[in-house]
Amino acid sequence: MKPFTLALAIAFACFLPDSAALADSSGCSLQKLASLPMTETSDGTILVPVTVNGTALKFVLGAFGDGSITEKAAKSLGLHEDFAPRRPHLLIQSQRVEHIAEITSLSLGSAGGRVDISSLHMPVEPDSVKRSYEADGTLGSDVLLNFDLDFDFAAGVLNLYSQDHCPGKVVYWAKEYSDIPMATTAQIKWLGTTPVSEDHDVLKGGFIGAIDGIRTAFDFNTAIKRSRVHELMFRELAALGLKNRYDETSGMTPGGKLVGQFRAESVEFGGVNLKGLMLDVWYPTGLKARELKDQLISPEGAADIAKETGVAMSIAGDVELGIDVMRKLHIYVATKERKYYFTGANAH
Repeated sequence: MKPFTLALAIAFACFLPDSAALADSSGCSLQKLASLPMTETSDGTILVPVTVNGTALKFVLGAFGDGSITEKAAKSLGLHEDFAPRRPHLLIQSQRVEHIAEITSLSLGSAGGRVDISSLHMPVEPDSVKRSYEADGTLGSDVLLNFDLDFDFAAGVLNLYSQDHCPGKVVYWAKEYSDIPMATTAQIKWLGTTPVSEDHDVLKGGFIGAIDGIRTAFDFNTAIKRSRVHELMFRELAALGLKNRYDETSGMTPGGKLVGQFRAESVEFGGVNLKGLMLDVWYPTGLKARELKDQLISPEGAADIAKETGVAMSIAGDVELGIDVMRKLHIYVATKERKYYFTGANAH
C-alpha cells in the first residue's frame, strides 16, 4: 500500500539545444523535464537538491525505495503531521514510522527545467535513523517513478524525462546498448507468502540476471554504496551451486548489520557482465528482522525453496546493486515501458 497519493503539476522550460536534438526521423522524441546534480558524500551516498514548500533541501537519492522527510526538516518547515497507519508497518532502515507529513509543494530542477509536484504526504523519518551525513529526507520511487530516469554518472546528473515516447527510442547518447525488462509479478514474488501486487512490482522494479551462472533476482538501490546480498539469499545461492564462501566481517549497512563479504566471479544482467564484484552479506535489524522471523522461513527453508524453483528470489529481498555498480553504467529507466537500458558510463 502506498503511504500517500500525489498529484503532478509539471512546469518546465525547454532545454536548448539538446532537447531538440533528441528527436528522430520517425517523429519520436524525448522530452527532458528536469536535471538534478548528484553529489556524492564521503561514504558514497548520493544527494540531490529538492525544494519543499519553497525551501531548498538536500535529499538522499533513493530512486527504487520509499521517500521520506526527516523529523528535523518537517519540524523546521512547520509541516502538518498525521499518525502513520499501524498496519502494515512503515519502516525506514528498520525503524517504525510514526507520522506522515503533509507537503504543499515539492520541486525538482531549476528554471531551465523544473518539475512541480503538489499535494503529497510523505513519511517522517524518525530521529532514531542514524546517518553519517547531513540530509533532509529521501527522494524515492513514489515520486520519481512518475518519470523516466536517466542516470548519467559520467556527467554527475539525474535527468527526468517524460514517459511519453516511442518504445525503445531512449538511448540518445550511444549507438550500441543493452536492455533488460523489469521482472513481472510472476517472476518476482515473496516466496512462501502472497505474491506482490502489480503496484508493488512497479515500485520494486526488479529484474532477473545471474551470479556465477545462477539465475538470480536483482534490484538497484541508489541509497547504498556497496552492493549486498541478504544472508538468506546467500544460502539460496549456495543451495543452487554457488561455490564461494563469504569471509566473516562486521559493520553496519543501511537497515542492518554486515556478517561477511564474498567476491562473485561474474554478475550478469541485460548484456552487462561484471567480473570480480565484491558483495556484502547482511541481515536486517529491528522490526524488519522480526517480520521476517514471523514468516517462519528458516535459512534451510529458503535453500529448499531455491532448489525447487531454480531461481534465487528470497523473501528477505533480492540482490541489491548499489552505487558501486551503478556508477560504472549509464542507465535509462523507461518506467512506463518497464525496461532498463544500459551502456558503460563513458559511452558518449
